[in-house]
Amino acid sequence: MNGSGHTQMLVRTLVFLVLMAGVTQYLSSFEAFKPHTGFCWLSNAMFAVHAAILYIILWKSSTSPNRQVFLNVTLINSLVKMAISVAFLVLYKIRVNPPNGKFIIPFVVIYVMYTIFETVFMLNLSEQKPKINTHESQ
Repeated sequence: MNGSGHTQMLVRTLVFLVLMAGVTQYLSSFEAFKPHTGFCWLSNAMFAVHAAILYIILWKSSTSPNRQVFLNVTLINSLVKMAISVAFLVLYKIRVNPPNGKFIIPFVVIYVMYTIFETVFMLNLSEQKPKINTHESQ
């Protein structure tokens, strides 16, 4: 991906983050979710950092001549994201001890939105051509 591809990705990311800020504000407007507003914002921050790290790793792996590297990163990402999510939910439940499980609803909405966003940029990166090592081809 050239510089314009990274710029395009940055613009898409900024648009997505503004959208997610609106979604979080909307979810926080419901009386049932108001006590969990901080949790929603933390969830957004956690997934934004995760997506940024994932993008960097996938971008590097997409230039690898071994296409299995990209596939392995995407599979490992799924496991890591699920593990982080479960740990985040359990820690929130232990630390805050909310009276009901309604805090999971905005978390799942945010999780799904970030998963869709990540899938889109993974598909774009998967179309990138790998670097060819000229020393190996001779």
